[in-house]
Amino acid sequence: MVIREKNLLTFQFQCSIIYTMKRYSKKPWTHIERTLLRKVYSKSTEDELLKTFPERSINSIRKQVSYLRKRGWTF
Repeated sequence: MVIREKNLLTFQFQCSIIYTMKRYSKKPWTHIERTLLRKVYSKSTEDELLKTFPERSINSIRKQVSYLRKRGWTF
């Protein structure tokens, strides 16, 4: 847990803010993961997708699908 002091512009005092956010590490999608995603995305539920891609969040899976659709991939 990291505690930092932050000066607020609208107040005359300092406020302690506790940062407990998870630290994420970016991991690029491989071509194998993308082709597997293409095969299973339309047929799977969110839980099945999370089991298929255990190191990915549902948000990262959706973003990858959006990214690939913009580039002409079909699902």
